[in-house]
Amino acid sequence: MMVNTFAPHDSIATAQAVPDVEPRYENLYSNVQLPKSPNFGVSVPKQIGYYWPVDSRDIKDQITARYRARLRSLRSVDDTVGALVAHLGCRGLLEDTIIIYTSDNGFKLGNHNIAQEKFTQYEEDVRLPFIMAGPGVPRGAATGMELQASMVDLTATIMSLAGASSQRNEVDGSPLPLPDLLASFASSGLAPPDSDTAYYCTRSPPPTAPLPRAPRWPPLPPPKKQREGDEPPGEEGGGARPPMRFPPNARPRVYRNAPPPPPSPPPRPPSSLVPGAGKQPPSPPPAGTGVVESPPPTRRRQSPGGKQRSPRLPSRRGAFAVSAAAVREDGSVEAAEQGEAVAAAVSKGEALTALLGGWRPQGWSWQTDLWVQEHAEGLGLGAWLAHAHSAVANATAAAASDTDPASADLESSGDSPSAKSASPGGLSSAAAAAAAAAAAAVAAALGSAPLPAVSPAQLHLLSWKRAKRAAEEAAAIREQRQGAAAGRTGRERERRREVQEVAERGAALPPQPGALEDWPGVTLIESWLDGVFKGKNYRTLRACTTVTALGPNKQSLWTCFKYTILCNRVAKQTLNRTNYELYDLGLDPYEIHDRYRVYRGEAWDAEQRRLIDRLDAVLTVMAYCKGEICRNPFLRIHPDGSVRTFTQAMDPQYDNQYGRFKKFSYKYCRMFYDPQNEDPDPYLAGLTQRRP
Repeated sequence: MMVNTFAPHDSIATAQAVPDVEPRYENLYSNVQLPKSPNFGVSVPKQIGYYWPVDSRDIKDQITARYRARLRSLRSVDDTVGALVAHLGCRGLLEDTIIIYTSDNGFKLGNHNIAQEKFTQYEEDVRLPFIMAGPGVPRGAATGMELQASMVDLTATIMSLAGASSQRNEVDGSPLPLPDLLASFASSGLAPPDSDTAYYCTRSPPPTAPLPRAPRWPPLPPPKKQREGDEPPGEEGGGARPPMRFPPNARPRVYRNAPPPPPSPPPRPPSSLVPGAGKQPPSPPPAGTGVVESPPPTRRRQSPGGKQRSPRLPSRRGAFAVSAAAVREDGSVEAAEQGEAVAAAVSKGEALTALLGGWRPQGWSWQTDLWVQEHAEGLGLGAWLAHAHSAVANATAAAASDTDPASADLESSGDSPSAKSASPGGLSSAAAAAAAAAAAAVAAALGSAPLPAVSPAQLHLLSWKRAKRAAEEAAAIREQRQGAAAGRTGRERERRREVQEVAERGAALPPQPGALEDWPGVTLIESWLDGVFKGKNYRTLRACTTVTALGPNKQSLWTCFKYTILCNRVAKQTLNRTNYELYDLGLDPYEIHDRYRVYRGEAWDAEQRRLIDRLDAVLTVMAYCKGEICRNPFLRIHPDGSVRTFTQAMDPQYDNQYGRFKKFSYKYCRMFYDPQNEDPDPYLAGLTQRRP
């Protein structure tokens, strides 16, 4: 049985989102401070190019609030684990159950000057908790750098414990050496296995009463075909606008008790401050027409010298930056903030969900946001976006025309009597009133034309067509490469036959755990980024050994080297497509000091060169391995089995052998895996049997 929890994921995919917290835990950890590691606010090397627009040290309070929310959300995970163990204990099943607790990724909160993210190669993202309990697992034992595992080893471990076989499918991972761990810790004086399973049979407190479900919105009826001569829907004399497929621009709130009465609408600004007060706002252009209203002509002011000059138009952001302060004098705080937020979101071209205040329809995810943004025209949202931009442009022009440049100069200099009545934000009363009127005009224009209905079926159809085009392009590329790959067909067929024979010989046997002393001590981490750091991809090898090539480790006999090869196509960050990182986690556990010397113009000494040769070779093998070679990549380099661990591979007698291998590099940076984008050593990648 596998239990997955949504916590502590964020409730929605926005930069300001925090995890959902149960009401009973909302006040926990209010005094807990953010643990600041030495790499907090320290940027990564320039050639790696993980750039975040905000310095983490400037938003420490926001990161602290997010950290506390994640702690509160994890209390729900703790309750889930406790309830599961209690149920097993009360039914007498603990002695026959092995519990494994782990995660799929970590999370950064200001580390490496990245406010929040989880897809990089650094320890905050890839080093995960891994806890086991049950029969055959040494109680109270903890391992360090001498034993590191990955998710592929978890599959093999479960199969070994259950006595299951993968039949003809090879398993890339190795079972954890639990027998050796149990034998080594049995004589260390640790606590014996816990036989009092009744201790765990504790009834968990009753859960909080579930919240009522949010209302399900009715599906959108199919549109009626428009006949010739009919008025378009929504215009005067025509039919009514179709009902909205989704609720208004706010995430619906759910209350335990009776919902509070709706707030009274804020007072409207005086008619003298609103351009065209008392008139009905113009109706939006019909959906699908693509008609955009042109901004009204600005009135030209007469200068004292008799010449006409155009008023100085404020920037789009500046026109609404003070709208909240200006309207706040009249009490319309909510309307001002709403108009300011909508205008800023439209002017900056943010995603459609940002215009909805971060709310998204039921069943949507952050991937859907990207689809809607990409298929806006196909979904019939183009006219609405044009109308929204037109509303911002019209309001900006109106605000500029209602502000007299001459009087604005007098008020800003303090010579005018009205300068004393300037708004709290430092703006003149005329400028503040114009900005307030502009914000009210934008809110009215967008209120008269809500976001049109979006058909999920149409969205899926457009996405399917896009995927079909991509598949056709990929098929065409494959056809072009078939001629070049024809020479490798025979060798690949022979290799598959050998793999099948090996699988058939061990088809009836479950994977067997090896000895702890033969554990390879190497793990591969790889990713193709398509989110925040789009277009970058990397492969990272973490190799643990007792050999100290970069300096002695005073804390432990063991150390782990972190070697990364990253593809970066941003020219202003690096001139090389292939970039490198090297860290000694024993000396630098927070990955602050990059030891790769090429970028500093320094030469490698003999010991460091030997280390780089081995790290690069093992990384290449693990990037292309399968089955037994993945379980021990040194079998590809040493087929006789003389080397099984990274410590053994560091023996000087193998210097020439590792030095002859070609170093791994990238040809192209892509968001997906394609062997044609990489340039590895042919032998290490399994493309040929001829050794260099």
